Amino acid sequence: MNVVGRTIWVIIAGALITVIYFISTFSIFDEPASTIIDNSCDYEGIRRATVYSLSGNAVTNESIHVAIDHCDQNFDWQSSQDIFTGEPIGSGQVKAVWNGFDSLVVEYSSIRRISTKGFHDFGDSSLKINIVYKELESPQTEN
Repeated sequence: MNVVGRTIWVIIAGALITVIYFISTFSIFDEPASTIIDNSCDYEGIRRATVYSLSGNAVTNESIHVAIDHCDQNFDWQSSQDIFTGEPIGSGQVKAVWNGFDSLVVEYSSIRRISTKGFHDFGDSSLKINIVYKELESPQTEN
């Protein structure tokens, strides 16, 4: 084998090793990272509203969610029951505020709403939560 042939084999081997390394470390479909923005329990400490965000990846956009669960459980976004999902537009914000025992107000600004629920039932009609959505004005930027 001459020098040119050996050089070609070294280049091919190097390219193959690079491709294998790239494929094994590439994370295009990784699970998004969740970040809890805020959470608050109702005044009896039974139900919790959690506002959290999911980072995007190569195939999904960043999103902001509001979920309802029990105050005495650790929050797990994968098993939570979302009542609000939206995509932030710029610096989108979401806030969940308890307004009495059976009412939750979800305030949001600079958010493209994807899905909402009008109420949430824990399997017991006495724990039903009515949900009100309030779009706040987006902060104006000066040009």
